[in-house]
Amino acid sequence: MKKKCIYVVLGALMMFLTNTFAQDAEDTGVEDLIGMSLEELMNITVETASKSNESVKDAPAIISIITAKEIESYGAMSLGEVLDRATATYFNGTYYPKANITIRGDHTSIYDTHVLFLINGRPIRESFNNGANYGALNAMFPVEVIKQIEILRGPGSVLYGTSAYTGVINIITKEGGSNSLKSFVRYGSFQTVQAGVSGTTAFNGLKVSGGINYLNSQGWDYTARDEKSVIRNQANTADSALKEPVTIPMSEQGIGTHLRLGYRGLSLNAAHVYSDQRTMGRTPVWNNPTDYSVTNSKGLVDLGYTHKISKKMSTSVNATYNYFLSRQYIPLTEYKENLIYRTSNDLLVEATNYIKPAENLNIIVGVLANMQSGWATQPELTATFENFDLTSGTNPDPHYQVPVYEEIWGAAYLQADYRPVQFAKIIAGFQANKVTDHPISIVPRLGTIIYFTEAFNAKVLYGQAFRSPAFFERYTISLPGIVGNKALNPEMVSTFETQLAYTSRKYEVAITYFNTRQSDLITRSSVKDSLYVIDYKGAITSIPQYINRGSLTSQGVELEGKANFTPRLSMVGSFAYQTNQNDNDRKDVYGMPITMTKLGMHYTHEKGFGLGVFNTYFGKGGDISTYNNGQLVTKQVNPPANPYHYMTFNVNADMFKLLQLPTDLQGVLNIYTTNVLNEEIYYPELVRRNINTLPGRPGRGVYASFQLKF
Repeated sequence: MKKKCIYVVLGALMMFLTNTFAQDAEDTGVEDLIGMSLEELMNITVETASKSNESVKDAPAIISIITAKEIESYGAMSLGEVLDRATATYFNGTYYPKANITIRGDHTSIYDTHVLFLINGRPIRESFNNGANYGALNAMFPVEVIKQIEILRGPGSVLYGTSAYTGVINIITKEGGSNSLKSFVRYGSFQTVQAGVSGTTAFNGLKVSGGINYLNSQGWDYTARDEKSVIRNQANTADSALKEPVTIPMSEQGIGTHLRLGYRGLSLNAAHVYSDQRTMGRTPVWNNPTDYSVTNSKGLVDLGYTHKISKKMSTSVNATYNYFLSRQYIPLTEYKENLIYRTSNDLLVEATNYIKPAENLNIIVGVLANMQSGWATQPELTATFENFDLTSGTNPDPHYQVPVYEEIWGAAYLQADYRPVQFAKIIAGFQANKVTDHPISIVPRLGTIIYFTEAFNAKVLYGQAFRSPAFFERYTISLPGIVGNKALNPEMVSTFETQLAYTSRKYEVAITYFNTRQSDLITRSSVKDSLYVIDYKGAITSIPQYINRGSLTSQGVELEGKANFTPRLSMVGSFAYQTNQNDNDRKDVYGMPITMTKLGMHYTHEKGFGLGVFNTYFGKGGDISTYNNGQLVTKQVNPPANPYHYMTFNVNADMFKLLQLPTDLQGVLNIYTTNVLNEEIYYPELVRRNINTLPGRPGRGVYASFQLKF
């Protein structure tokens, strides 16, 4: 009933604003106030599908775009909040709330191992975990530096390699050009302080853009029971009671920076984020003391050069450095050292050639070498697995949770598109990749695009992708929880997609069907079938290890659209249905929402006032419970992961314009409200599955900011 009421209210608001302001829109020049029309959006170019500029309808992939105007219209304090509104995406987490993005209901890890992030086309990917992005999602850089976000749903390994598995998210920042400068300060719920500066400029052919973002929040009340919260009876035969839950403030601090330079064919992209976040711990078990934190430092520096050899050929060379450091520690105690220290340093050197031998033929050929290194220590243990008292000082001989590794992987790729007739285009490509201790493997991409009219087209696509095991999964000895497996095979996925899309001057709509099959999934073995036995603290112990086991088939339907009803009133929306089944005939094993309905409306007034409302309904997910001989093992210790509405409300007002001050500056007052309905939100705990859920998001939050635009 609540769901129906919300959409009735949104629909009534839309109709009211349309009728009220349609006439005014005809006699005022406010096109620039709402950004581009859909007619102009038809000409927006994307680069993610082919590493070169092309229209969305020409791209050989299923792609959605989030524009800078949409980010401004609906509000956001972080990259994660923006992505949460995209079609078929879900922003969630387990031990680290707000930790990762899933696409099409696929969630196998506490990290983004199946979604590859790019910044201006270059991967921000670390070899240690493959996707520890919780810092980047919450504090990477001010969202004001983003020009657009391109979200490729489906396989992308042909051009981008490992982890471009179920999707690729390309964050494209603004280029330097005309002089502009923005600064803001924000304060709101949970004693949250945020501030940022961003700008663009150009001089003597050098284009410069960048920004810095600072975040400090005392945090919301994170209240949960852990795996030890079940009290057994004296005979230890049944559960008799639950312990009281524990509450901590889910505080976080972070600072992120971004810089983009361009001079003729040279380019430099750099981004860095440092975040410090409270957490439950390494597993869903409360620590003693509970004051447990994790830091994430992640950076990218990419130096590129593009040279046009002739009218038919150009080449680009990039050297991309990725840095990762994570510490887990207990602050405000007598502990002298970190509990966990993890780091990796990776260098990707890539050369890509763009060849156009004929007007209707494009070819991309590339080669790359990926040099990866890293290690991890667990100072609370010695090298012989004895406990070490960290209050006594620094461990001189710590246990190496992941021994030092250094490996070089290589790949070569080719993709071509050919338009034999005006109404059709054919796409074909592959990547051959070589991973240490494994033979060369090949993933293909095939497809065709049919152009029925200028506005109406269809795509039929097939592709494969892979996710090589992270070095943590291959080499870790993380006792007593898990050990690695050097013999792990890459995870593989095959995806068939088809889409019908229509775009007119005011409306854009697309419907997509997908079907995927995953194999060689990397998972944790159960203790009973573990092949790893170790003498741990004087006892012979069987430890779970990472293994390849099982397959998963998924399918779904995605409907998405945009509309400009008047020059002042616009709407975006999507609906996604997704379901999966493993080789044991169990359905929806990851607990992700089976349906998601997302709808946003935005109105802009000529006086400088804007109002944006966005609501997402996340439907019921699958059952993540585990059973042993028919008996339920997963303990129902926390509230269930029920369906919920997540609504945001964003109000912008240019105070200088409203007050008719004689200045070219903009002084924008913003009120941004999250979780308007104050929903209680829990995520399924799907990694260990010993307990049912963990808290997912805070209750209602209200944040006020003031931004100066020069």
